[in-house]
Amino acid sequence: QHGRPLVAKHDMLHLLVGNTAQEIGCLQVSGYVRGRSFDANRLVHLVGFGDYQLSHIDLLPDPCVDKQWQRLQRQHLHRSRASSVSSDATMEMDGAMVEAETARTIQVADPARREPLVAERVPGSDDELDDEEAMWPTEEEIAMAQAERKKKRMPKGTSDYQAAWIMAANGEQDGEDDDNDDDNDDEDEVDPACFKSMEESDNEEDWEDEDESDESDEDSGVSENEGDEDEDGAEYDEGMDLAEEEDQLKRLQAQRDEEMYPDEVDTPMNVPARFHFGAYRGLESFRSSPWDAAEGVPAEYRRIYQFQNYSALKKTALKEESLEGALPSWYVTLNIIDVPREVAESIQDDVPLVVFGLLCHEHKMSVLHFSLTKHQSCALSIQSEDNLIFHCGWRRFSASAVFSQHTTGNKHKSERFLPATTTVVASAYGPISYAPIPTLVFKLDSSSGQHMLVGTGSLLGVNPNRLIIQKAVISGHPYKINRRVATIRYMFFSRDDIMFFKAVELWTKHGRRGHIKEPLGTHGHMKCVFNRSLKAQDTVCMSLYKRVFPKWTFNPVVKSPPTLEFDATEMENSMEDDDL
Repeated sequence: QHGRPLVAKHDMLHLLVGNTAQEIGCLQVSGYVRGRSFDANRLVHLVGFGDYQLSHIDLLPDPCVDKQWQRLQRQHLHRSRASSVSSDATMEMDGAMVEAETARTIQVADPARREPLVAERVPGSDDELDDEEAMWPTEEEIAMAQAERKKKRMPKGTSDYQAAWIMAANGEQDGEDDDNDDDNDDEDEVDPACFKSMEESDNEEDWEDEDESDESDEDSGVSENEGDEDEDGAEYDEGMDLAEEEDQLKRLQAQRDEEMYPDEVDTPMNVPARFHFGAYRGLESFRSSPWDAAEGVPAEYRRIYQFQNYSALKKTALKEESLEGALPSWYVTLNIIDVPREVAESIQDDVPLVVFGLLCHEHKMSVLHFSLTKHQSCALSIQSEDNLIFHCGWRRFSASAVFSQHTTGNKHKSERFLPATTTVVASAYGPISYAPIPTLVFKLDSSSGQHMLVGTGSLLGVNPNRLIIQKAVISGHPYKINRRVATIRYMFFSRDDIMFFKAVELWTKHGRRGHIKEPLGTHGHMKCVFNRSLKAQDTVCMSLYKRVFPKWTFNPVVKSPPTLEFDATEMENSMEDDDL
C-alpha cells in the first residue's frame, strides 16, 4: 500500500541557502530554487525565525553550471512559459538569464500585489477570506438569539442559564409515591465505615524492593567506583533541579490518580458548587446531544481564520503556480526585508539554513490538530496546556496544546495527560498548513536548553469548530436506602447547589440510573430515586461537561538547541567497556 504524498515534500518551494549577506534592514540569501517557482509577491519563511516579505529577486551566474545543465534549463523554461510567452521571446529570455555573467534583477515585488504579513484577523475589516469565512456571532446577535429562543417548561426554581441546556427529567415520576409511603418506617441506616475510599488502601500499599544487581547499577548510570569516591552524593546533586523534581513528582501522582479514577473531581466545601462548576453543563447523551460550536468561544477566536471547505482550499492552493519570478534549478538571491538584527546575527554559517516559500493563506492563524503518540523514550509526565515545541514539516514554533481522544463523532473527550500508548489529538493555535505533514513534538529542558522528544505524529487538519469536551465526575455516597429511594450525601454541601443541579441525571458504578427528587436540610443531603434498588457499597456519580480551548501562547521564534560536544576519548573508553 502507498501512503498519501506529503505536502511538505512534493509541493513546497524552498531554497537551500549557500551564502548570506546583510544590509541595513535587508537579509540577502543565495541558493538554488527547488520545488516550485519563487514569486517576489509571496511571503517566505525562515525556519525558526518566522515569516517575512521579499523586495526583489536577483539572478546570479550558476557556480556549478555545465552544458548539459544549461540545456535542461532551457527546456524547462520553454515548457513553463510556452502558454503565455512566444517562442522567440522565451529563447531570448532564456539566453539572457542562463548565460548572464553578472547579477541582474528578474522580479521586483509589487506593493499592490504583495501579500501582507497580517496573520491575525481584524474584526470589521475587509479581508480576502470574507466570502469563505464563517463569522463568529457578535454580542448583538447572541442577544437576539436569546430573545427569540422559545421558553421551555422547566422545574420550579430553574434559572435562565439552566434553561439553555438542562433537559427536564420526564417519565421518572411514576410510582414514586408508592415507594415513598413508608420512607420513615423502612429506611435502613448504613454504616458510614463501609464507604471508606479505596484510595487510602492504595496509598498504603507496600512497594517491594527490587533485587540489587549489576543491571540496576548500569540503568542508574552510577558505578560502584563513583559511589566510593563520592559518598555524600554532592557531585551528583550539582546538576539536579529540586524544583523541577518536585513538580514532576506532583505530576506523576496526579497522572496516577487520573488513571485510577478517571475524570473524578472533589466538590469543594468552601466554594459553592454552582460557582465552581458554573461553566459545566449536563448532557443527556455525550454522543447525540446537540452542542453549538459557536457558543462560548473565547476572545482569541476573533483573531483566527476559519474556512467553510478546507479540502477545496487546499486543492486550490496546491494547484496555483506562478509563472513569474525564479524557476526551479535557478541560482538566485532573495532580498528579504524587515528582518530584525537579532535574527540576522543569530544565523550561523556552519548551520544549514533553508528558506521556504509560503502557499496561499499559510501565514494566517487558526486552530491546528495533530495526531500525537508519545515516544517510548519520553519518561516525563506531559500535561494538557503544557508549552511544547512543534516541528511541523518545515515550521518550528512553540504553543500550548490541549489533548483529546482520537475518535469519530462531533464531540471528543479531553485528556488531562498525554497517555503512554494511546494516540491522541493535540490542538493548538498556529499558522495554517495543509495536511498531511509529519510532526515532531519536543519539550524544552530548562536546565540544559535541549529539546527533549515527546511524541511523533502528523497534521490532521485545521478546524476551529472541533468540540473538545472536558468531563468532570462528582460523586456522593448513600446514607439511607429504601428500595429505589436513597438519601445521598457528600456530593453537595448546600441546598442551593442541589437545586441548581437538580435536573442533571445521576448514575452509579453498579449501573443504576436516577435523578434528584428534593434536598433534605441545608447541609447537602438529598433524596434521590433510581431505576433499581441501590446497594450500600455503591457510589453515586454525576457527569458534567464543558468545552475547553487551547491557550494563546504561540511563538514563531524558536532557537535551535545548543550543539552537544562529545569527547572522543570518553566515547572510545565507553565503547571498549561495552565490548568487554
